[in-house]
Amino acid sequence: MDTSAGQPLLTDLLQSLQPNLLCVYRSQVGPDWGERDSVPPYNKLYYICEGEGWIQIDGIDYYPKPGQLVLVPSCSAVSFSALNGRPYLKYWCHFTTTAGPLDLFQRINVPLCIDAGDGNGIISLFESLIGWNAEEGIVARLREKLGLLELLARYLEQAPIGILKLQDKEWTRLSGLRQYIEERLDRPISVNELADCVHLHPNYFIRYFKQHFGMPPLQYISRKRAEHAKRLLALSASSVKEVAAAVGFPDTSRFTRFFKKETGLTPTEYRSNASGPIRPSVSIVADGPSD
Repeated sequence: MDTSAGQPLLTDLLQSLQPNLLCVYRSQVGPDWGERDSVPPYNKLYYICEGEGWIQIDGIDYYPKPGQLVLVPSCSAVSFSALNGRPYLKYWCHFTTTAGPLDLFQRINVPLCIDAGDGNGIISLFESLIGWNAEEGIVARLREKLGLLELLARYLEQAPIGILKLQDKEWTRLSGLRQYIEERLDRPISVNELADCVHLHPNYFIRYFKQHFGMPPLQYISRKRAEHAKRLLALSASSVKEVAAAVGFPDTSRFTRFFKKETGLTPTEYRSNASGPIRPSVSIVADGPSD
């Protein structure tokens, strides 16, 4: 699958990722455990400790073994049961990971049953999640989100990731928007201009853009200008004035105020703190950055 256009777009969408743990448990179930033809609106993740079981996800059968993780993406048709009359011991959780209008696991394609690798580490994460989920307060919710993200990161470390295509028209529109902005960071970009680019009314376009990118278009453009400025300051010998012009600021003072608002540092301070040597081979091109 060609993911060259999808990977940068997905990276942008992950900046608005919202992980939410719905429930988490350690449970041992008997031979009568099971369910048929459900379509849950949330993701499920299982870690199998003991026993034998069967699960069918969108018509494909899996037989998870102890030491394996099983992911059930949201809105999948799922059936499951224990096998051979043996108790089935597992950790499990329900969660959502929204990124724009869809869940993360509706945007990426990963194996749904994998070897966990570090089983003790997975168990430790589940135990921590169970403890935090039982607590009240802001700190517990923050730790819960961090624990869920760490658990998912460990899953994805063990699995090759593919990017699922949206409908061709939608994918082309979103990728085109991202590319249009990336190629014009050195000049003003208006909402009306972007709306015209994808043939949408400006009022609807703002809602559409925020739905898919997780933020309004002008905020997204500012973020992209700041990211490109940071790359140029860290990796090129260009002057601050040249960097300012490359990201759409003919006035250096205005660029400095913008950059400090975005990063907390002036351009000069950021360059001084940037790690690694300056590489004069990284140059500024007139028509904006290229990835």
